[in-house]
Amino acid sequence: MGVVRTGEDAPEVCPRCRRPTRRDFHFCPTCGERLQEVCSACRAALEKDWVFCANCGTHREARAVLFAAAEPVREQEAGVLPSEEDGLASVISERAEEHNSRGSELYENDEFGEAVREFSAAVSLVPTHPVYRTNLAVALSEMGEYERAVSEFLEALRLDPDNVGAYLQLGYTYQEMERLQDAMDAWRRVVELAPDSAEAEEARDAMESI
Repeated sequence: MGVVRTGEDAPEVCPRCRRPTRRDFHFCPTCGERLQEVCSACRAALEKDWVFCANCGTHREARAVLFAAAEPVREQEAGVLPSEEDGLASVISERAEEHNSRGSELYENDEFGEAVREFSAAVSLVPTHPVYRTNLAVALSEMGEYERAVSEFLEALRLDPDNVGAYLQLGYTYQEMERLQDAMDAWRRVVELAPDSAEAEEARDAMESI
């Protein structure tokens, strides 16, 4: 995989069919050869030394790890290799947790852009983990990316409908968007789910401030 360069000013050519291509092509239009690695999440082109996609922040390992995990799952459906499936699942889980932990550290240091990239990598590896999605949403909200943040909060709540922390932070995001009724609804949900919790006390204070 990868285009053959024939000189600085010369056109690039496909390594398979040798027909001219362009630097921005992901695939050869003549034979279909893959010319560039692309992001598993947004399909943007990845440069050779990049760890994360510059467009959406997804870790470039996500595609390879998840693809590797798919084969043992199919084998396990046939009653083969359950231990290998467990091992791959464990590797994926560990990597996701590492990204989430790094994201949390970066967030605490107010490095919100880097935190978003780490949380995005965690979500890419384990998309059904509500905490990873909530963390990503909070970091996105800090960066002012409120629509994306709301989308992640709602997905986290779909996965974990009783997540009072997600409801609390969703309320703050709605407040920043001046969607005050939605903010009030989110905070009321916190109080309904955990009336004696610290989150409920904070939600009540937030509602009184509006």
